Amino acid sequence: MKRDFKLFIFVWLYLNLLRVISLITIVFLFILNFLFVAKYFYYREFHTNFNEMVFNAVNDDVKALFYTMIEQYHLLECIIIIILFTAIVVYILKKYLAWQWIKKSFKFEKSLVFKISAIVFTLVFALFVRFGASFS
Repeated sequence: MKRDFKLFIFVWLYLNLLRVISLITIVFLFILNFLFVAKYFYYREFHTNFNEMVFNAVNDDVKALFYTMIEQYHLLECIIIIILFTAIVVYILKKYLAWQWIKKSFKFEKSLVFKISAIVFTLVFALFVRFGASFS
């Protein structure tokens, strides 16, 4: 009986692997978007990136911190924005991954303009992600 259950789980994971990977991707993108937005508000308040002060919040009153985040930092509105942004990023990611298969038939990768624009976009995006809210 136990062996049949393990086999069932293995077959289910194998058949639904893309759904599981997609769910994990969505969860990680949500976490990364949440941290990016939190970094923005943290920088706006303290004019520095995350540091050891974040870990000191464990010693504070959690209930008071939660109400402060809801009332002063508009946590609920930010969560809605994060969910929408995550949905947009997941949609773009799925379209991009589907486009990769078509791209090979058109030979875009041999174009010098495409290579240069991909490198420039990657560098600008990495710079934006690195500095985040302190980019202003």
